[in-house]
This record gives sequence, C-alpha cells and structure tokens, in this order.
Amino acid sequence: MKILEGLRELGKTMTIVSPHISVNLNQHYSTCILDPNLALSPYGLPVTKNLSKFLELWIAREFWRIIDNTNYYQQYPESLQLKTAVLKKNPEELIQTLKNWQSLRIATVPTNLNLFWIGDNKSESFLPSNADPQLIYHWESLAYSLDHQLEQHSVTQTTITSAFRDTVALAATLKSAFILTYQSPTKQNKNLSPDICTALESWGISCQQIDSNDSIAAIERENLLHLIIQAGLSKFLWAGLNLVVLHLVVPSASKIQQNQSSNIQSDIEESSLSPNLWEGARGFWYQLKN
Repeated sequence: MKILEGLRELGKTMTIVSPHISVNLNQHYSTCILDPNLALSPYGLPVTKNLSKFLELWIAREFWRIIDNTNYYQQYPESLQLKTAVLKKNPEELIQTLKNWQSLRIATVPTNLNLFWIGDNKSESFLPSNADPQLIYHWESLAYSLDHQLEQHSVTQTTITSAFRDTVALAATLKSAFILTYQSPTKQNKNLSPDICTALESWGISCQQIDSNDSIAAIERENLLHLIIQAGLSKFLWAGLNLVVLHLVVPSASKIQQNQSSNIQSDIEESSLSPNLWEGARGFWYQLKN
C-alpha cells in the first residue's frame, strides 16, 4: 500500500491486469513550438485549439506582436511571408486568420488556451508552472546571438524573419522541443523545404530532410500521428495539410547556463556579440505523413 500511495503522490497511475501487474506511468506532454507560418495559415487555429489538449504548445513572441497589429497587416499582408516564397499567401484568407486570432486572444484567458510564450518580460509571458526561472534569460541570449548570425549573413529582418528568429531561439532554449510547420502543396510537389527551413539555410544553418525510411523518424511519426488522430485533425491531413516536424541541434546552447554570471543583462549583451552560440547548429525535418 505504501508503494501505491507513493506512486499516487508522484502523479503516477497503476493499472492491475490479472494475473499480471503492469504499471503505466503518465508521461509529460511533449513540447511543441508552432511555426508562425503554420499558425497564420487557414489551419492554424484548429491545429492550435485541438493539439493544445495533447501537447505542451508554445508560440513565438513576434507572433503576438503580429496579432496586436492586425490592422497594419490587413493593409500589408505581403510582409508576413518570405520574399522568396514559392506560393504567395491568399490575402483574404490571411486577413481573416488574423482577425480570428485577434478575437480568440481577446475572448480567451491564457490558461484556457493552453498556449505558452515568452514576452518582453516575465509579466508579459505565459509560462508553465514548472518553467526554469532563467528561461527568459536563456531565450534572450540565444535570440540576440542569432541576430548576430543574421547580420553576418546580410539577412534583412522582416516581420516573418523576426517571427522565425523568435521560434528558432525558442526551440534551442526548450532543448527537447520540436517545431511543427508545414509545406504548401506546391512545395511538397517540388520536394522543397518549408519556409522556416529556407530561412535557416539563408542564415548559415543547414536543414537536412530525413529519409522517409529512417527508423527513428518512423517511431516519432507514428506517435505524433496518434495524437493528430486523437485531436480530431485527421480530416485536415486528408484536405491537404502537409505537416512537417523540424528538430534543431544547437550544441553551444548549453554554454549559456555554464557561463551565466550574476549580471544577467551584461551576459545577454555579451552573448549578442558572440556568434559561437549558433556555431554548428543544424536542422532536421521530415513530413508527418508520408
């Protein structure tokens, strides 16, 4: 009985199946970061609402700045996509999506939305209760360092580039998180990488497509597809939503915690001058549905 009580205290469940005993431990939700490009697609809201019940969902800071300036982007929707985009977004669809997100944000408290983000400061952030106290500092250090990486590659920062930058820095900060993005039908037919991967390549960060027969991707794909089915999103896959999973490896990200001093602001400014945090960074992506 003491063992059972201990398991309950740890938030674990025990299922007894006669004549054997099996213990099923509740797993922590996987951490998923929504690519702003996916969030701003016609599928963005239903994907967010449904998946938030099964995954720990995060969104980039720049995304909320976009939603807060919906009136501006209604006039200049072209600024919400890469200039090199193969297929231009439908302005009417994009404007409607912006309005829907704006309405949702006004009408829904963050705890009901189940969507986390890092804001300009702690009071403007919405973080899980068990979040690392230094999470915002780690993200800012990686984001500033990534700015330097962009400057090195003469990248002109646009709204969508800034959103990608925030997303990529967030993925490196959360470490075990993956980015959920998508390919347009045109890109899928031409076997071209998603826009966020195109951006990464232009920043000097290689993005490799994982072979469709890769055994590790196969296991991960199966697990995620089960969540997609449970979330009631199968119909969107049949309708042409080509979801893509992107993983980032940023070996130098651990240097932030090791080198952290008592002067956090000084550390952030110092990291912004060093390109080393993104040295050796790589991306790996695969299509969720073969």
